[in-house]
Amino acid sequence: MAFDINQFSGEMAKNGIAKTSDFEVEVTGTPVSVGSGTVSISNVLDGLISTAASAVGLGGLVGGANDVAQSLSFRIDTVQFPGRSIANIDYIDYGAPYKVGGKTNYTNTVVFTAICSPNLIEREFFLAWQDLIGGDHRTGTPNFDLGFYDEYICKRGFQIFQLDPNGNRTRVIKLVDSYPVNIGDISYSWAATDVVRLPVTMTYRYFEEEDVPVPPFNFTAENVLSAANTVRNLPAQIKGRSRAALDRAGLPRFEIEMEKCGYKTQFQLLNASDFGVPSNRYRVFIVCVLKKIKKNFYFPVPQILKQKITVGDIISKPLPNNEIEEVWDLSEATLKSVKFIKEGGSWKDIPDKYLSKAHKKIRKNIVRYRSPNFYRRFSRKEIMGTITATSSHENSGIIHPLKNRRYSVREIARFQSFPDSFKFYGNSISFKYKMIGNAVPPKLAYHIGKAIKKSIF
Repeated sequence: MAFDINQFSGEMAKNGIAKTSDFEVEVTGTPVSVGSGTVSISNVLDGLISTAASAVGLGGLVGGANDVAQSLSFRIDTVQFPGRSIANIDYIDYGAPYKVGGKTNYTNTVVFTAICSPNLIEREFFLAWQDLIGGDHRTGTPNFDLGFYDEYICKRGFQIFQLDPNGNRTRVIKLVDSYPVNIGDISYSWAATDVVRLPVTMTYRYFEEEDVPVPPFNFTAENVLSAANTVRNLPAQIKGRSRAALDRAGLPRFEIEMEKCGYKTQFQLLNASDFGVPSNRYRVFIVCVLKKIKKNFYFPVPQILKQKITVGDIISKPLPNNEIEEVWDLSEATLKSVKFIKEGGSWKDIPDKYLSKAHKKIRKNIVRYRSPNFYRRFSRKEIMGTITATSSHENSGIIHPLKNRRYSVREIARFQSFPDSFKFYGNSISFKYKMIGNAVPPKLAYHIGKAIKKSIF
């Protein structure tokens, strides 16, 4: 096909082009061990600098502030993607000789320039690495007994990353069995205004190349770290992001870890019934957005519903055509007790004679045990409570308002806002209850997804 400049321009506009400025180098798992008096965590952190072009960072440190640095990561000013070539071999058959591919040859060197921190810790690091091969750069003492190869190479820790326009790593080249063979000169001048750069030449045996999965722009989690009850029970504190409340929910730790991964974390307590779901289901939703895309996420605003769907609305609907009602039967002991529970009542309606020892203990001290609502029968005029994965007969609202049974699989699904077209497959009815109870209500998930689309894309 002939070259089409318009098609070429369109492809460039659509897919973009690779830029030589979109790269990052990371060095980890090196064998170097630099004395704590020279390379400590505090020294490194104090020496970090940033420029408009690039920044020097540190990762992979172990131990305390006076321990040694065993790995170093940084952004650099320039670097080479390594190349390779195929040796040609003359092959003679019956006619004139021709070339065939032979041995693969690697360039075996990569040159890069690191931007240095004020104490030149980067230079100290690579000089100490070379000391493992021979000599002592501090005293100038030569080492006539060269180090063992396996003791000074970096197996696969020298990595060069290609970045996309958003700064995400998309491709990595790993230098296998690398070590620094040359540490270049650093020029100083009274008239200079530039930052100090350190040229380094690495050698290696060969390289490996692979794609790096691009992190998602965002992801959403629901009911994380058992935070829902904590947040629900402390609404006033949560509005002010009370540290005590958040600590108990485990959210600060989550935020810190996501911050390390490059995400901004936002969370909010939502009630599914505010978004068209026929049950009061309180859950904490956490939405994490990549900071690099510079977008803010806003949670959906609760809907103003003229009338919420009640328990009566759900149980009065007929089953879909040709569908057999699936109900997880109650035990005989439970059946004997729940028949005493009136519509809108709970286990408190059951005579002592039919209560378990645990329930009798709770009844004797209702205040202490906060008056739990086991065996709850919601009335037909009420909004259903939370459907859980266990669907235990002790779960709030699991007993049918009029019949001495659990709700059916289809009724549970409707309380979770699943349309009747959804089919649930499993080896048992209890598994289907668990599947539905673990799910995020589709109507609520829709509003969360819609909010993400509006805010980010």
